[in-house]
Amino acid sequence: ADETVSGAAETIATLKRHGKALYVITGGLLQAVADFTRSLGCSPEEVHAVKVHLDGAGTYQGFDTSSPLCRSNGKAVICRALAAKHGKVAMVGDGLTDLAARDGGAYVVGYGGVVQRDVLREKADCYVSVPSLTATLPALLTEEELAGS
Repeated sequence: ADETVSGAAETIATLKRHGKALYVITGGLLQAVADFTRSLGCSPEEVHAVKVHLDGAGTYQGFDTSSPLCRSNGKAVICRALAAKHGKVAMVGDGLTDLAARDGGAYVVGYGGVVQRDVLREKADCYVSVPSLTATLPALLTEEELAGS
């Protein structure tokens, strides 16, 4: 939480204000990611991550190995399901697994505001290198929506 990307909460709020369905898709651990993203305005239902199994005492017992997010094409699998539900899908991310979401029908917005990756810059549908996540909004909203933001 101390290293939250600048503009993350504002970007999420803006997209939701415009009626965009928004999901967090990560190979991270569900319980931790859901708790963190709640502070950014996301509900646990909007988080796709890998569930950790704990016993009654809270001791780690493993993780959900059946989750598509345990595989390199997992984000594509999730995006394909979301596209079937919502239509067009965009993925904002900074890594190769985000780029792979294109196989699931996602329009990929490469984000280089924290870490710059040449392959992402070259292969994403568009690329943003500004530190604030709000710089991705022009790729995610129409001109009319941006004017009303």
